Amino acid sequence: MISEIKELQKFVEASEWSGGQEVVLSFGPAPGSFFADDCGTRYRWANLPFDLEDTLQKIVCLHGYGKISDVAINAAGGWVVQLDGVDYEWGGQLPDRLRRALKTGKERKAHIEVLSPTYYSETRTNIVLSGCTLITRTRRSMS
Repeated sequence: MISEIKELQKFVEASEWSGGQEVVLSFGPAPGSFFADDCGTRYRWANLPFDLEDTLQKIVCLHGYGKISDVAINAAGGWVVQLDGVDYEWGGQLPDRLRRALKTGKERKAHIEVLSPTYYSETRTNIVLSGCTLITRTRRSMS
């Protein structure tokens, strides 16, 4: 799959040339969409929802490399960006229950302990906010 996305293949090859560190990937809802972190020096992304790309660009411009811990993207284009410490951002099409949980968690300064999406026909996002597990499900149309 990595070799099918040219920009991602170049990123992985560049990471291998600079010492072979692992690359953490999040695939987006559109063909060829991804967020990649080489766990050392840089991020790369392509074809992500516009509001997510704007958020990533803002974070990188303000803080440089190292502020983003994880990115989860669901099949509907909803997303959560986990930052170092207790901060996180979210947007796109997320279930109301998840939005409320993220808002409440941010207000009480709860950090995300687990952020794990699944990207196929049914999207399931598991988020653990400081000991409280919230599991949400959204359906993705196959059309």
